Amino acid sequence: MGSMAIKHIMRRKYEQHGMAKTRQYLVWRNMIRRCTCKKSKRYHRYGGRGIEVCDRWRNSFINFWEDMKESYEPHLTIDRIDNDGHYCKENCRWVTRKEQSRNKSDVRLFEYKGRSLPLSDWANETGIHYQTLRRRILKRNESVEEALSRGNQK
Repeated sequence: MGSMAIKHIMRRKYEQHGMAKTRQYLVWRNMIRRCTCKKSKRYHRYGGRGIEVCDRWRNSFINFWEDMKESYEPHLTIDRIDNDGHYCKENCRWVTRKEQSRNKSDVRLFEYKGRSLPLSDWANETGIHYQTLRRRILKRNESVEEALSRGNQK
C-alpha cells in the first residue's frame, strides 16, 4: 500500500469519527504505517517481517477503537501478545512501555524454578544487581541457578 492510499484512508476516517488529533488515532495510524509503508523507518521490523493489520482494523479506525477502547489508558501503548502475530483484537492489548519492552523478539529469557523472565526482572525480584547477574551468566558462564542462588556474594 503506497503513501497516497494511506493518506486517503486517514482522510476518510477523520471525516467519520472526528478523532484524528487524538493519541488513539495516532497509535492506529502508526500501526498501519509500520506494517504497510515500505518507506517507514520501522517497516523492516513489522511489514518486512510479514506482520499485518487485520482487515477490520486496517480499513476502519472506528472498528479498531471499538475493539480496544475498553482497556485504553493514556499512559499505555499497544502491544501484540504474540510478537510474531498480526495486529488484531485477539492478539493486541494495552500495556506499559516496561511491559512492552519484555515482549520483543530480541529479549532473552532466563529460566529458574519453572519461571522464565528477562535478566532485569530477575535482578529486580532478587535484589541482585543487574550487572552482577549479567557478568555471572553471560561472562563467567555460570548457570542461572548458580547466579541467582548466590545472592549479592562475589
